[in-house]
Amino acid sequence: MTRQIYLHRLKEALEGLPREEQESAMRYCEEYFDEAGEDQFEQAVHDLGSPEEFAKGIRSSYNSRMNADQKEHKSWPWPLILILALVACPIWVPLAAVIVILLIIFGFLLCLPFMLILLLLFLFFGLAASLLITAVRMIFVSWASAGLALGGMLICAALFLVCLCGLITLIKKVVPWAKVKAQEGYEWIQERRSQA
Repeated sequence: MTRQIYLHRLKEALEGLPREEQESAMRYCEEYFDEAGEDQFEQAVHDLGSPEEFAKGIRSSYNSRMNADQKEHKSWPWPLILILALVACPIWVPLAAVIVILLIIFGFLLCLPFMLILLLLFLFFGLAASLLITAVRMIFVSWASAGLALGGMLICAALFLVCLCGLITLIKKVVPWAKVKAQEGYEWIQERRSQA
């Protein structure tokens, strides 16, 4: 293999790297061959390896430098952030407290219909059960009282079923809405991460 063939193959193997990297690698090889001389050319080629192997080493070195540069740019200046957090403390502590309180209120208001319907469910179920027991006990005392208790039990059972249907309808409407909002939030977070 001649010097020109080696350098030509090296130039082809280095395609895709920035021009400065290509020129630097080519200069290095030319200087290495100049120092070795014509009589030691084969030894110099053996030391450097094939043009493809040498280019692979240059690419690896370039990629590791680029990764190191990116890591340096992404590191956060933690002392500066800590100082800014302490200086801005009078602003962000009350703001954070307000946000937490609003989240609690929003969560309570979001759960309020569920809690109210569940409370009514337990109330009507308890009333229906107690009126049924009362109706059974009143059969032997007074038919009219037993009928009244049995009617009250049927009304409470009907109200229980109405509340149960309301709860199911509410869940059917809220769960898909919550899924859509959660998906939108997840996509928004992913979009912000990809931009950063």
